[in-house]
Amino acid sequence: MLKKEANDVFLVDVIGECTAMSDKIDTSTNGTPNYKVMFELEDLNKNTISGTVWGKYAEQMSEYKKKGIQGRPIIILQFAKIKISRDQVSLCNSLFATKIFINEDISELNDYKESITDGDASRSLGITHLSSQNSHSIGDEFMKMSEHKQLDEIPDTNKECFCATVATIVGFEKDTNWYYNSCKSCNKKVDYEGGGRYWCIKCDSHVKSAPPRYKVTVSVEDDSGSASFVMFDREVFQAIQISTMDLKDKLLKDGKGDSFPEELEMLLERKCLFRIQISKYNLDQDWDKFTVVRLSDDEDLIKRFLDVNEDNDVEVESTNNTNTPSTEKKKDPTPVICDNEDFIEG
Repeated sequence: MLKKEANDVFLVDVIGECTAMSDKIDTSTNGTPNYKVMFELEDLNKNTISGTVWGKYAEQMSEYKKKGIQGRPIIILQFAKIKISRDQVSLCNSLFATKIFINEDISELNDYKESITDGDASRSLGITHLSSQNSHSIGDEFMKMSEHKQLDEIPDTNKECFCATVATIVGFEKDTNWYYNSCKSCNKKVDYEGGGRYWCIKCDSHVKSAPPRYKVTVSVEDDSGSASFVMFDREVFQAIQISTMDLKDKLLKDGKGDSFPEELEMLLERKCLFRIQISKYNLDQDWDKFTVVRLSDDEDLIKRFLDVNEDNDVEVESTNNTNTPSTEKKKDPTPVICDNEDFIEG
């Protein structure tokens, strides 16, 4: 639904699951009180968009968060404004027209809740907390908040950090499973105990259902060499647009069981900009498989990244805070820009 505001500004209605929300942030100046709340919404296809609301709308979201209600709320933003800054799309409220509905008993919200797939483990998580330091662009995470490296330089890294690199996916590690059974509460890997029961070490409890989530180890190459990266649920789904549950069910229907799915082959020969984590585990165990925490195959972003590297003038900002909001703009064919919030599964 579109509504035209003054100066040819169009307002839109948006519905989605709130995956992240900041506390109320004081932006008062010169004695004039004002507040903002940052948030992130995710739709049924796991596309995400970030936004900021101000004033009374910030108060409304803040009051809901203070209630401490478990689970992720479904939110409708009616008559929201679209902002485009440095190729990043986000939402904000209009001055007077916007209305916000949070988990209210109305038909649109109830219908949306019924559409949510029970097999999606992320649906039962709580809201990720956002701080005011999260207000940077996705491009900044690649360009300024990661160490820029070629693949042959990554194994020589001797400190915990995030690295950004451009590489092409050329193969898979097929001797390990392409998915894992996850806890619906924390997304971590669970152990099967038999009789349809699972045990989650992190939650220290039994789990009745353990939906599958992607864990695909890919081989990547650039002009300098090769490496192994581990891609998890969000980035694989964004790339192939098939959920882990649907793909597993398709294999069972076709009589292929847990064989490596042909659908993952569409990842091959894709040139991507990867943001990976060099973790304490990588360093202590000399582990040479690195987790992908953000991924993009947007050609403009890749070109900008490569151009900056040619200039050899990159200033890396602090990467201590990894709970960052993400925004995505969907094209056809679909460019992938995604972040991984559950990259440690065990």
